[in-house]
Amino acid sequence: MVHSVADVDRLMDGVATHVFKPLRLWQFYVIDVEAALASVGDAWDATATEQLDVEDCDTLVKLSGDARTEWQRTYMLGDRAHAMGTRFGRTIDAGRTAAMLRALSSDGTKDGALAQLRALLDLLNLAYYREYDADVATAQKNIGERVKYERLDNGSWKFGKPIDDDYKIVDPLFTTVDTREDVNDDRRHLANNGWIWGGNPLDNFAGAQSKAYLLREVIVWGDCVKLNYGTQPTDNPWLWEHMRQYTLGMARAFHGFRIDNCHSTPIELAEYLLDEARRTNPNLYVIAELFTGSESTDRVFVQRLGINSLIREAMQAWDAHEMSRLAHRHGGRPIGSLALDCLGEPGFFTDDAHGGTRINGIVAPLSGSLPHAMFFDCTHDNETPAQKRTMEDALPNTAIVAMTACASGSTRGYDELYPRLLNVVHEHRQYAALDDPLKVGLGAAKAKINRLHREIAAFQEVHVHHESDYVTVHRVHPVTREGVLMVAHCAFHGASETA
Repeated sequence: MVHSVADVDRLMDGVATHVFKPLRLWQFYVIDVEAALASVGDAWDATATEQLDVEDCDTLVKLSGDARTEWQRTYMLGDRAHAMGTRFGRTIDAGRTAAMLRALSSDGTKDGALAQLRALLDLLNLAYYREYDADVATAQKNIGERVKYERLDNGSWKFGKPIDDDYKIVDPLFTTVDTREDVNDDRRHLANNGWIWGGNPLDNFAGAQSKAYLLREVIVWGDCVKLNYGTQPTDNPWLWEHMRQYTLGMARAFHGFRIDNCHSTPIELAEYLLDEARRTNPNLYVIAELFTGSESTDRVFVQRLGINSLIREAMQAWDAHEMSRLAHRHGGRPIGSLALDCLGEPGFFTDDAHGGTRINGIVAPLSGSLPHAMFFDCTHDNETPAQKRTMEDALPNTAIVAMTACASGSTRGYDELYPRLLNVVHEHRQYAALDDPLKVGLGAAKAKINRLHREIAAFQEVHVHHESDYVTVHRVHPVTREGVLMVAHCAFHGASETA
């Protein structure tokens, strides 16, 4: 059992000694000096020895210090990116290196040249050993932080659990599958999918140049593996076609898709599959869970994939002020805004697609807007109000969400006032069948709130005000000026009990 930070520190000392040290991972970083000396020695003895061209000789003579060492490194290793797929996989070109040594050798002897090469390789390896040390330190730190969260945070599913086969120190990065064919063992170990906190969603963290798994940056999902799509159908024809057929079947069966963890899906793949799906169902409604941490990156996904709504979560608010900010952000246009038809004026545009035909009309300025939101009072990933705030906050939270001028959503268990978040991977109990959902928890109130949400859909103007624990939302019809005012008394931890 892990009971304290001191226990985690002792555990990590054991991981460093008994796991990382025996693995000798440094061999994936450095050049094998003895093997390199042997291959260059053979190249030196070869009758047809490469020669350094005049330009390279001049460059080598002119350079000194770190600049010369870097030039030699690039010349010997080439400019190919290093993929840590095998031990001592970083190798030098023996022929080119021998030619360089002949140009540099002061006495012209093989032994002198190889001694010079050994010193150079030791110097190059110093940087690679430092890279290894830094990576191991990062991996150990990430493991330790993950253990602290999972073992010492009572919101984690491993809290209070022993370290055993069911509750491992860390979740495995790979899933081993049984195959019907006699295949190499390496092909049976599949990388688990997951996500990286603060990572660039446009980077493939399972790519050949990524060290995300090695550094333990990937927070893995143990119930699914990461498929190797590449960036275009020719990279993996069978997989792209298989998923295309699956997507077409889903497009025929459903009105819309929810793309889970859209930021971890290769954007080229999502773009291709959604284009195919819309050929079958042109009115497909696409919502996406997209947490890139950057509005500009969000726009890349929205524009390229044609996302209709982005999932946004009310439970991310930590106090009433932040809750009012989210309501304002997704609420609609400010009250008194000038509609586009008020700003329009007579004009024309030229239709280049039809021979440059001039078409008269009303021309209005194009105004930018945020991507449309589907605002959830709670998702299947969020802790419940009882965990994160108070049980009483469930009602004002969902009421504020319903008063915003965007799509709204919820998750099973919210209306029933479940006290804790259900872990969708490890939970095996079934939901209870409800005779009358309106008589359970928030059922009746939620039905009225959702009905109001539909009735005021055309009330596109909004004003949100925050005062202490209170959030007021005023929705107004832009033409009739009818309005609905809601006052919500939030119940975050520490909120006042008087209404």
